Amino acid sequence: MNPAANSLTLPEQSAFSFADVPYPYPVDYFAFREHRVAFIDQGTGPPVVFIHGQGADLSSFAPVYPALEGQVRIVALDIPGFGKSDKPEPNISAEFYCQLVNTLVDELGLVQPWLVGHSFGGLIALMYAEVQPAKVAGMTLIDSAGFYDYPLAAQIVFGQAFSVEAILNTPPAVARDNYYRTTIRQVTPLVEAFIETRMKLLENKTSEHLNYARTLTANLELLFSKHYLQDPHRFEFPIHLIHGRQDLIVPLSGAITAESLFPHARLDILEDCGHFPFLEYSEQFNTLLLEFLLEHLRATAA
Repeated sequence: MNPAANSLTLPEQSAFSFADVPYPYPVDYFAFREHRVAFIDQGTGPPVVFIHGQGADLSSFAPVYPALEGQVRIVALDIPGFGKSDKPEPNISAEFYCQLVNTLVDELGLVQPWLVGHSFGGLIALMYAEVQPAKVAGMTLIDSAGFYDYPLAAQIVFGQAFSVEAILNTPPAVARDNYYRTTIRQVTPLVEAFIETRMKLLENKTSEHLNYARTLTANLELLFSKHYLQDPHRFEFPIHLIHGRQDLIVPLSGAITAESLFPHARLDILEDCGHFPFLEYSEQFNTLLLEFLLEHLRATAA
């Protein structure tokens, strides 16, 4: 750890903090390793658990939830270090994230939930399904990590961009430009709202941001080391892959290979789309998600 990150002084409070980000449903908390983890639990029916990606929170799926209302039980959590969950000093491993999801599943009494993971959240879903396959009905993996083997040059670039110092010291205007330049292909009102919320948090950094940044950095080790193409038959349930063709963060090639190897996988590619299909092509994404999800949930119930 660079001493500069440890010596950075941040205020305890600000005009806009993680607690101020609007969420679409009431937030509750469960205890995990002596820390509070924020979650939402809305509706009844087959449980669908949403797991967000790096630097995001459960509100990033806000445009998706209404498409599922009245048909499934909507559950989502904020990964520790993000959103409204506690932000402890990160001590991160595959086992940490597996236990996190398992605690949520057991705490809420969820029976074979369907997991929906975006980016790093997709990797968390894969890690959990690897050790608890009998507790998973299926997965929707959106521009998911876990299938692409990042070359060393890319790892170095990511390491620099997601260092604690870069996260805390990059001016919001530069961070905003980076989002649009590397992450987004289609600029929509949903994309703009998501990015402006991230920028508002950066403009009002508090002491919470230090462990937020440390968590982002610590997750890179799993991002680069966990790959799931070597033994595709370990997952015998349906897997729906949705991916933007122009995603620069998680290249499409890994998802294409995964579809060819996994026994019950389908890949839908969104054209002229970056890393956030559910924000860039909301209606098209929701249609794809809902059709695949309901088809397989009904088959399971039959």
